[in-house]
Amino acid sequence: MARKGLGIWATAFLAGILGAASWRVVAPAPAGAQGPGIAGQVKATQFVLVDAKGETVAVLGAFDWQAARGAQGAEARPRPAVGLVVYDGPRAAVQLGRMASAASLDLRAPDGRTALGVSADGAGMGLWAPEQTLRFGLGMQGKGNGGFVINDLKGRERMGVGMPPDHGVSMSLKDEEGNAVWNAP
Repeated sequence: MARKGLGIWATAFLAGILGAASWRVVAPAPAGAQGPGIAGQVKATQFVLVDAKGETVAVLGAFDWQAARGAQGAEARPRPAVGLVVYDGPRAAVQLGRMASAASLDLRAPDGRTALGVSADGAGMGLWAPEQTLRFGLGMQGKGNGGFVINDLKGRERMGVGMPPDHGVSMSLKDEEGNAVWNAP
């Protein structure tokens, strides 16, 4: 219970601190303003929030998207990002950031994950439950392609709807072996 609440608590705490401080610290001071408690600007590549033990619970600024989520092997190639990461232990529970020409939001819990993203190509979202099994995916490309898929607990497609750019809509329903039960057209 404490682990699940940590991500929510840390996000709310960080948002409150940043919101309260932003008008005093980050916003430029009015022209000619001087005096105690007024700073013009704070610059850093990263702000790190730690708990009482010194463990990182949140990062605001530049970070590696893949490293923050605990990616390993070929998936661990560096992906520089700028944004917010809220940790639940060693792994990211919340990631909100910009990478190159894409922006993403990734929410993780021990039993599932939700991701939203947008890039120059289009936008999409996915729901994973359990965490490594894509159960629902939705995507739209700027070129007109789009569709969604619903998968079973083993990650096998059971329903798919697609909209190619050059003709109508296609739909399919599949059984647990992946055999088409119904197709249109």
